[in-house]
Amino acid sequence: MKIKKVKFFTFLLVSFLMTKIFCNSPIEISESNYSFELKNKKIIKVFILDSSLNNSKELKFYEQKNNDSLVFIGTAETICLEDGQFGEGFQDIYYEEDYIVIQQSFGDGNKLIISKLYLKYEKRKKIKLKKYTEQHIDRFSDEKDFTEIEFNIPKNIYINDISSEFIYNLHKNKNQ
Repeated sequence: MKIKKVKFFTFLLVSFLMTKIFCNSPIEISESNYSFELKNKKIIKVFILDSSLNNSKELKFYEQKNNDSLVFIGTAETICLEDGQFGEGFQDIYYEEDYIVIQQSFGDGNKLIISKLYLKYEKRKKIKLKKYTEQHIDRFSDEKDFTEIEFNIPKNIYINDISSEFIYNLHKNKNQ
């Protein structure tokens, strides 16, 4: 009987250690995180992690429940800058007028492009792209124009559909 107890406690200890080593929560592996309380009193947490792509980030979205547990919603990839390309890539994520906004920057010729994705939480733990805008700023001009251009976007684009390639395609296909 005593040997069974020792084996059981050894098993529990090994299980605990394996969980700590291999099952990191998003909080433990995240570079930084954001929390947004939406108008409907839902709390959305966003964890920012380094992506396998150069200069890219992975944004993991979770809904926080009343008992503080997190329910995974989806992942978005931020813009990936090519070697030698100017811009910052991912700049910020914030909550504005019922939208979660992801702001990024990248270069296109002599212009700096400030890209903004406007996301909205929908029922059943879904986050949908509702609007996409850009500001085109001539880096070499003394007069800076910060006019925001709104783009037509495809219908039914959700958080898991957003990637660097998706953003570059929106930018190239300026179907305004």
